[in-house]
Amino acid sequence: MTIATSIIDEQDLSLEDEILTEAISVVAGLTDAEVRNGFSLVENLLREAMRVVFADQQIGVEARVGQERGRIAVDVVTSVPCEGGRVEGQASDLFGGSITTIQAVFLRVACILRRGLRRFMVLDETLAPLDEAYARAFASVFADLCRRLNFDVLVITHSHALWEASPRRYRVLRGARSSRLVLDRGVR
Repeated sequence: MTIATSIIDEQDLSLEDEILTEAISVVAGLTDAEVRNGFSLVENLLREAMRVVFADQQIGVEARVGQERGRIAVDVVTSVPCEGGRVEGQASDLFGGSITTIQAVFLRVACILRRGLRRFMVLDETLAPLDEAYARAFASVFADLCRRLNFDVLVITHSHALWEASPRRYRVLRGARSSRLVLDRGVR
């Protein structure tokens, strides 16, 4: 092999490296755009849920897409107005359990839908942090969403407000020897 051949091979490799780098950049851009588009739907779902359930608090939600250790990462940033501006951060770090709980429920719904899993979820005392007004608002918006998406949810709760606001509800009747589940007659 001559020096001229070696220089040509090096130039070819350099050109291939540039093409490969450009191709990787294009694919990464497309992937980032697809992820951002996918999370814009989740972001809209969370934003609307927060607006309806916490109507008195003007809660903002934003999905920030980035990269961590070479992988796509998404942070859901929540903000609320305060004196002189807004406070923002991870809901679990800055806000009470009720905001975090509602976000977690809606994120679970989004994950189930996105993964094409069976549209069924069990929430066992998950909504305990909600006060009565927020429980009623959540039940209303969540029942409507589940009806529209053909999504079944079993909510186990001690919250009377949440139970009353549910479209179909059951009671556990305890007998001397056993208990049974019965449909509540006051159902709408």
